[in-house]
Amino acid sequence: MAVKYGITLKGSYLDSEGNLLWDIAENEAYHHRVIAFGTVAAGSLIQPLSTTSYEESHMYSALKDNGTYYDSNPYNPSSASRLLVMGREAGSAIPDEGYTFWGDDNASLATYTSPTDSLWHVLKRKWMIKTNVPSSPDSTMTRWIGEGLEVFKNGFIDNLTQEAAASGAYAVTPAFAEGGGAFEFTCPTSHPTLDMGFAGNGGNTCKYEFRFGNDGNVYAITDGVVSKATTATDVDGTDISIRKEGKVIYLRIDGIGSATRSITIPESNSTDASMGIFRTETSDVSLDLYGLRTGGIGDIGSFAELSYDLMPSKEFADYSRKRTIMLIDPSGEGEFDTGCNSNVRCSKPDIARGKTVF
Repeated sequence: MAVKYGITLKGSYLDSEGNLLWDIAENEAYHHRVIAFGTVAAGSLIQPLSTTSYEESHMYSALKDNGTYYDSNPYNPSSASRLLVMGREAGSAIPDEGYTFWGDDNASLATYTSPTDSLWHVLKRKWMIKTNVPSSPDSTMTRWIGEGLEVFKNGFIDNLTQEAAASGAYAVTPAFAEGGGAFEFTCPTSHPTLDMGFAGNGGNTCKYEFRFGNDGNVYAITDGVVSKATTATDVDGTDISIRKEGKVIYLRIDGIGSATRSITIPESNSTDASMGIFRTETSDVSLDLYGLRTGGIGDIGSFAELSYDLMPSKEFADYSRKRTIMLIDPSGEGEFDTGCNSNVRCSKPDIARGKTVF
């Protein structure tokens, strides 16, 4: 229950078999705001991300306005009142009885200037992470195979383009390893009508997904049938997230979801959504889609969100990808002025929620 609700215990954390997961004696200096994500099939715990259930004053999460979800909407990401949120990237599985714990040293949220490089402003607070989940993110895996679409890989990102406009061009993914899947991209301001979502293994048409019209309107597609009602309007230029979790597909536009932006897949049709597909439906303009991120095919690791709006002076608000990084000391000693650190650059910030995302 402590893991589920983000409650910091006064002692160590054990699994259902009595195995030690977080040792308070070993991690006493970091036993503040201890939280975890993980999966326990026997205990019906499926928690792919987590955040604390309490924060520093004045953002106590017991207050109504500081709830778990952005704008108090359960279809949205975590709220801006959570200092740190971590979890598995969408579509990356967690093995049964797999946990990732972390806690902080209760240091200030101010920064200090590195004694070895005056250009570095380092957050005083440190976090310790303990996990039994093996993770080997692979950016070289084949994520999309195009037919009439050119696919260019750049790390964990793909670009899908056409040399000439044509309808019926498509790209498909391998089958999703755990049945889930996720796509994130910025909808081009000019594009052909296109379908993005899920198909049966070996198929080249969408069965359950969303159609993005060249007029900026979005329509749900259920069992291959396009809805006559619009799901959303004016989406060109917005950030799109499509996630399949179990038998439900969720659409977020600029981080905002809703029940009307969800599609439920019948149990009898579950094999009709076993892989991802992207398909053009008109030939008025060619497709140029950049920065497509895909989850569910293989291990793409974990993510972290740091709320810069809760920081003194909001110091990280204006930092860019080239200058804002997460420092990781693999030794666990918490030394961040050495040449042995791993550096993770931030992704595109979430301006609406005031978050730096890694």
